[in-house]
Amino acid sequence: LLQTWGVLLPSMRAEFNFDQGDAYKTNGQTLSDADKSVLGNIADQSDEPDSSTLAVSWGVAAQFKRGLAMYAAYERLFLHDYMNKYTATLGLRYELP
Repeated sequence: LLQTWGVLLPSMRAEFNFDQGDAYKTNGQTLSDADKSVLGNIADQSDEPDSSTLAVSWGVAAQFKRGLAMYAAYERLFLHDYMNKYTATLGLRYELP
């Protein structure tokens, strides 16, 4: 978008990740008593992993006169069962003469 002070560049991005993997499972043995005569088997299985996630970001960049540029972006993760993720990015660029 051409403005009187420079150029404004809005942006939006969506990233969909799909995973068909199974849950993580660990098998092993543990000592059941102090004299190490009895070994017991263990099996531990984690929660079912998320099969898909969606990351959406939107932002804006501005290019000013005399080589100055600024940008800002915000990203959020959706469809994840146990994690919330929010990311904000701000930046400044300057072109040396």
